[in-house]
Amino acid sequence: DLRDSSGNIVGTTDTLSTEQIHQLFGMTWAIDPVRSHFYYESGDNASFYSFQNQIYRPTFNVSINSSNDSNARDACGILSNATDSSLWSFAQRTCYYDIAVTGDIAFGRSSRQTAEQQFEQREAMRNSPKFNSDLSLTRSVRVGEQVQISFQATSEFSLTIHYKLLHAPNGSSLDGLTGEFNWKVPDETEISKKIPVEVSAQDATYNLTSTYEVLLEIQPKSNALALATSIILLTLTFVSSFVLPSMDNLFF
Repeated sequence: DLRDSSGNIVGTTDTLSTEQIHQLFGMTWAIDPVRSHFYYESGDNASFYSFQNQIYRPTFNVSINSSNDSNARDACGILSNATDSSLWSFAQRTCYYDIAVTGDIAFGRSSRQTAEQQFEQREAMRNSPKFNSDLSLTRSVRVGEQVQISFQATSEFSLTIHYKLLHAPNGSSLDGLTGEFNWKVPDETEISKKIPVEVSAQDATYNLTSTYEVLLEIQPKSNALALATSIILLTLTFVSSFVLPSMDNLFF
């Protein structure tokens, strides 16, 4: 939804034309010269620029006469049957617009090349998936603990991320679709040992890959768990001491 400076909804980008968006939405957010915080040199002021902003009228709808349309389309790489301009590339729209406004084919061709270069630069700067910012670099885990770590990542290009376990302790697992890591720390694991867990995340659109490593620091089994284990063992021993003799009496 588009709201004007008074907070009123004036429409959406799907229901308003570009000219309506400019007039009903954009112009209402123009800076009031009285409230401007910009610094101006002597002889210059905010009112002048506010006035220029008010009288300026962008060109919203452009058209080329039929005799030049073929040349413009050829320069911009637009097929003759491509009548829906919304399906043109950004570079094609830029090229066609500049030719329509200036009438200069060479200028339009130049603007197309510039737009294509910008697109290529943007493509080269694609970001690989980003892991959850809540992930830490280290994590203390105890012997006997069931370890669960979410290596969830997001991508600006794809909703689907593929995860892969690159380095991890034996017996661990990773869900390739969710990035959920699981591992039960074996009782025989060496105390104070540091075990790396490295996971990769790859987007499904451009196959861009990121990696993240968490270092697991092994700690002794918790006192509570050790105490509970001891109690269970003592209980079993106590019960056995009574049950086994009783069973012997039954048979003899």
